[in-house]
Amino acid sequence: MTGTADPGLMQRLSARVEERMGLNFTQDRWPDLERGVLKAGAQLRVADPGMADPARCLARFAGGAWTGAEFEALAAHLTIGETYFQREPASFEVLEQVILPPLIAGRAGEGRNLRLWSAGCCTGEEAYSLAISCRRVVPDIESWNVSVLGTDINKAFLAKAQTAVYTPWSFREQAAWLQSRYFQTAGGDRLEVISTVRAMVEFAVLNLAEDTWPSLATHTNAMDIVFCRNVLMYFTPEYQQRVVDALYRSLADNGCLVVSPAEANAEMFRMFRTEQHASVTVYRKVSGDPSDALPVGLALAGVASWSPPAAPAPAAIRVTKAPGAPRPAAPVRVLPAREAQSLEGVRALADRGHLDEALKASLGLLDLDRCQAEAHFLQATICHELGLVREETLALNRALYLEPDFVAAHHALGALHARLGNKARAHHHFGIALGLLNAMEPDTPVPGCDGMTAARFAELIWVGRRV
Repeated sequence: MTGTADPGLMQRLSARVEERMGLNFTQDRWPDLERGVLKAGAQLRVADPGMADPARCLARFAGGAWTGAEFEALAAHLTIGETYFQREPASFEVLEQVILPPLIAGRAGEGRNLRLWSAGCCTGEEAYSLAISCRRVVPDIESWNVSVLGTDINKAFLAKAQTAVYTPWSFREQAAWLQSRYFQTAGGDRLEVISTVRAMVEFAVLNLAEDTWPSLATHTNAMDIVFCRNVLMYFTPEYQQRVVDALYRSLADNGCLVVSPAEANAEMFRMFRTEQHASVTVYRKVSGDPSDALPVGLALAGVASWSPPAAPAPAAIRVTKAPGAPRPAAPVRVLPAREAQSLEGVRALADRGHLDEALKASLGLLDLDRCQAEAHFLQATICHELGLVREETLALNRALYLEPDFVAAHHALGALHARLGNKARAHHHFGIALGLLNAMEPDTPVPGCDGMTAARFAELIWVGRRV
């Protein structure tokens, strides 16, 4: 029975959950909090029999540092897993009709890159929906580097997302074209996302309330489009503003943020330019005055009349690249030494979404001094965002040749090998990274990780390698 715990204990518990996770459990929701914490304790009682005692379990979570396993268990039982494909369809209509077309037109020449992020992606339906929208709208998409990042605090949700297998419950309210064109049977009534869509999406653990982001290390920078829907409503007002501020920084110039209609708030999003398209509010990052008028032609007058494009005739279906295969590398002009920028200048270019320019600048910087491990690591991160797998691998290996104890480079190379299916190599580099982190003081910032501490980075590696 819940709702009978000491009020003082529940106050401390709710404050601790807010501090670590940003979640808002007001007094009227303390029974929900108590119920979730006791479920987490039940999950952990094999390793810690004391968790079977409700009072002891609540006291444990209300005070002291949580272990990685305790954090995971709480995340699994305190976060909401309600989602489905193309939830709130009007948002995807605006994405396909309003947001994507000018981006595509502006990058149809050199620099065919698009970066999207589903922040709080739950079990992956939204992240795959973003990838599907891109496949429907981007012409000749195989010549582009389109990447979708899905992040969530809940490791169990991400594990399901990576299977890419879903039941009919994930397709409620959706038209038949979605299933017939982008899914294949997976036994019984289950459907699996097709490989060309899966190859566009990457999942990672991220705590929006606690982790240091946006950053190159977590690939949460230079985003063109961010969907963060039905996430902010669970945070306290203080954490809502923190997350919105960080989302603003995560966007490239002219990038767009989409939240759910219930989360729209003029004051909270005051740094953005607000664009209203029927029932959908889009927040755009612009330089200058956010109140500048919306460019002519971008307003969506008839969202209700939208319908999906017709399926292509069989003869028009093209052979696509293998899952995980890099796009062909575009020729890169090496900047003269006099134009080479500092590390900070290259990062600034990348953070604003000017990835091709950032790559050129990094080459110019390395022309001046090829012995900078951090410069090679920065180049590898930019190559990752451009989909240049071979170049990313070479740059990471050069960084580690120059600095064998470069934790962030070991982690990045482990993640790269994991994506490519090289489990032994991934395990090798993750193991080295964890060994180096364990030798550091827990609160020490890790070089190349934008202020993330050794303890938190080690926790992310442990969780991420099991997702």
